[in-house]
Amino acid sequence: MSMTRYARIALLAATLAFCSNHALAQVAASPGGQPSAASALTLDFPGGTAADYIGALRKASPNANIVVLGDLARIRMAAVQLKNVDVHSALLVLDRLPQDQGSFIAKVNVENVASSQDVPDVFTVTADIRDRGNPPGVQQTTVISMADLLGENLKSSDALTAIQTALGLIASGGEPAQIKFHEETGLLICRGSPEQIENIEQVIRQLRERAGTLDMRAQSAKAEQQQAEAMHLAADRDSKARAENEALSRQLSEWQTRAQLMEKAVEEARKEMSQLKDELRALAVERDQLRRDLADLQAKSKGPGV
Repeated sequence: MSMTRYARIALLAATLAFCSNHALAQVAASPGGQPSAASALTLDFPGGTAADYIGALRKASPNANIVVLGDLARIRMAAVQLKNVDVHSALLVLDRLPQDQGSFIAKVNVENVASSQDVPDVFTVTADIRDRGNPPGVQQTTVISMADLLGENLKSSDALTAIQTALGLIASGGEPAQIKFHEETGLLICRGSPEQIENIEQVIRQLRERAGTLDMRAQSAKAEQQQAEAMHLAADRDSKARAENEALSRQLSEWQTRAQLMEKAVEEARKEMSQLKDELRALAVERDQLRRDLADLQAKSKGPGV
């Protein structure tokens, strides 16, 4: 319990000490004496039951998250006048109500069960009612966060049904467990016997194991899908590579055929050039012979006396 709460309770105790059983004095809201304007409320409760008081608080502060565990309608409450207080301070008045309610003993406990500062305040008002001459069994309260469990694979109504089914297997004879679920924060607030609380916690543990199994299956399915996609992409790349390789092989074969044809053409050209050179040399020899023959004829035609 924080120092702020101790200060509030001490202030309430001092105030109630000077009040009659029919009227309670005004209660301060915070250590500074004045709450913020956004959270302050003013209430003139004429008296009635603790359930009536909760109804008046909810009407005065519609946005307040108040979860009731127990039969507050049985608990009598005197008139209360509050000015400029916050919801928590107003609820703490219930902590100081007289426990002697005639035919039964009632103890009201108020607690803020918000899991962190990042979520809105959630106040539980628990009524422990014990009929005189008939002492009840041990009762306990637990608060379990189910925010991480709820989603597409689990609805809050299904989780509550599973819990009620498990509680139905417990041998009857005691009071039924009280179960409240706060949608805004995902908090499950329960009060019951140790056996009932253990059954509730066991159901939550099984739901967490189920969530873990579903998560592992989802991850495995995702991994298999990614592997299948990778294999498909690899097969597609391999098919494209084979097609490109075949195209390159055909092109290389065509180039090799062209190169062979060109080499053959070059060889034939070389042979033709060699033949032409031989013919030129033969023609040159023939030309030289003709020249010599011509020179001889010219010499003979002139004769000796020329």
